[in-house]
Amino acid sequence: MKKYATNAKLITFIYLIYVFVCCGGFVLFSVIPKLLNIVLPLNESRPVKLPHQAYYFVDEEKYYVYILFYTSVFGSIATMMAIAHDCTFFIYIEHVCSLFAVAGFHLETLSLNDCNDANNRLDDRKIYNRKIATSIHVHWRALRFAKILEDIFCIAFAIQMLIVTAILSITLLQVALLYGEFNETVKNLAFIFAQVIHTFCFSVQGQRLIDHSLQLSDKIYNSSWYEIPAESRRLLLFIMRRSMQPCFLSAGKLYVFSLKNFSTVNVINKFMLLYAPLKSLLRILAFILKVMQSSVSYFTVLASFQ
Repeated sequence: MKKYATNAKLITFIYLIYVFVCCGGFVLFSVIPKLLNIVLPLNESRPVKLPHQAYYFVDEEKYYVYILFYTSVFGSIATMMAIAHDCTFFIYIEHVCSLFAVAGFHLETLSLNDCNDANNRLDDRKIYNRKIATSIHVHWRALRFAKILEDIFCIAFAIQMLIVTAILSITLLQVALLYGEFNETVKNLAFIFAQVIHTFCFSVQGQRLIDHSLQLSDKIYNSSWYEIPAESRRLLLFIMRRSMQPCFLSAGKLYVFSLKNFSTVNVINKFMLLYAPLKSLLRILAFILKVMQSSVSYFTVLASFQ
């Protein structure tokens, strides 16, 4: 349990740094023209660049500092809310994975008797049945917690994926309309990359949940199951049967968060077979293509109205 608590702490810290670096870099693009006017002045001032396009019905050049302060403060508040939601989700996933790990440890060490069991007057069958019952209870707690997570985050993830798809489509449209403006193109592409990485983080956690929910069968295989009585051995079949059904996280029951869904592009899979050293890079490329497939479709529709 301490191992997974440490993992949760590390994941949340890295995610926090990543989000703030991305947000800070996004705001920095707006400050660069002002800094260049001081460091490398021109005959005329460079145009003002806001973090995002908005109309405040005031002179943006005159009230630039106030607008930037307003955008930074309220943007930070919204970012902290998103970070709190995501980090809480990551901690929950690590907790349910730790429950599956505890259940697997009990099953893997099922045939090992400690001193208390050796001095116990109960026969071996009752001892093993008690251990199996403890493992089943821990497994049930993990399954119940995973089901609660799916029920809580299912609708929220569906709405989030719709928003991400719409935002990526609009951002791609802006890249096409602002083609030739280097700063705007880099900023929009960086935003797209940040959204892709954000979705990738959820997919990694979803894959961890799937892997941990399926590992109980392997734990039983690796244990000395042949040393326990036949009556107790039959109880393990129920656990093995249930562990064949993975727990997963989905977006509206339509999209399952897993790494497999990010590496199903046929062209990329063929390249993986040919270029094994580039397998990791190609998997990331397949993930990007998978996520942006819907966004490109909507981008094409939006571009047709121009």
